[in-house]
Formats: sequence, C-alpha cells, structure tokens
Amino acid sequence: MTTRLHVLHPMLVHMPLALMPVAVGADVLGRFSGRRGLCELGRRSMWLAAAGAVVSSLSGLVAQEAVDLEGDEARAKLTTHRNLNLGLTAAAVMMAGWRGKMKAPSAGYLLSGLGGLVGLFYTAWLGGELVYRHGAGVERAGGVRKEKSPELLTKNARRVMEAGRANIKEGAKHTVEEFQEGEVAPSLRWNTPMPPS
Repeated sequence: MTTRLHVLHPMLVHMPLALMPVAVGADVLGRFSGRRGLCELGRRSMWLAAAGAVVSSLSGLVAQEAVDLEGDEARAKLTTHRNLNLGLTAAAVMMAGWRGKMKAPSAGYLLSGLGGLVGLFYTAWLGGELVYRHGAGVERAGGVRKEKSPELLTKNARRVMEAGRANIKEGAKHTVEEFQEGEVAPSLRWNTPMPPS
C-alpha cells in the first residue's frame, strides 16, 4: 500500500492540534492550582506545538498545490484555512518564545493562548470541510492532481522531493498573490446556507 505526497498534511496536522490545547490547558490549570509541574508541561508543550505547526504549515503548502478543488466556495475555504494557519503558526512560535521566558504563564499569555485555540479549532473545521464537503485530496472524488502528489515510494524519492519543493514554492507564490489581491480570509465573507446532506 502506498500513499501520495499531499497525504502528509493530514498526517502531520494532529501534532499542533493536540499539543496546543495541552499546552494552554496545562498552563491554565498550573497557574490557578499553583502546580509547577503543570506549568512546566505547558511550557514544553508549547514548543512542541510550535514546531508541529511549522511542519504542518509547510506540508499544507505542499498539499494545496496537489489538491483539485472546484468552485469559488472551496477555493475561499482553502485560502482562509491556509492564511489563518500561517498566522496561527507565527503566533505559536512567538508564544513559545514568550512562554520560554516565564516560570509561570501570565494572564496575557493565557488569553493569547485561548484566542489561538479558537482560531485553531476554526481552521481545523475548515480543513474538514475541504475534505468531506469538497473532496480535497480524495482520489475517488477526483480531488488530487497526481502529477503534483507522487506516490511515497523509495523509487520515487527524487520525484517526491522535487514535487515537495515545487509545491512549497508555488504555495508560497499563491499565498503572496492572494494577499496582494486582498484575499486573506475570503470564506469569512460567505454566508450561504448549507446544502442539505
């Protein structure tokens, strides 16, 4: 059984999705209970969450170039998902640095963390919408550009690396172009009723 390059993204997103709530939750509990061990867990977990967010964001740029989406709503969701996650990744890295300088979390840090969790859960929902409503990355639904997502096999190692580099380059280019066009979070403008299931 083989898999394709774009499938690395859904495999890697779970690291920040799991560790950011652990980090913030441990810090909240540690701050209010006075338990140093929980604060230490929060501090260390935030570094891991930030590292996972960086890897997840890079894999997301690879995946966005390999998925085939139809329609303005799906593209708007992808653009919003990507751009908010890039912002959340930067925030997680900054929070890890901020948290590393404190023995116990400050109120401002905790509020930032809780705000980050709201954004994180929203972008996770968008990712689910892209897959389950729009078929992003689902081969049987025609949602994969196979030439941009080679199978992960030893014999394809060179193609996988080349596709990964090309997809990151193209993904970064599309990000810049869409920012320049004012497309930062276009799905936040959508207010259409959900079609019946």
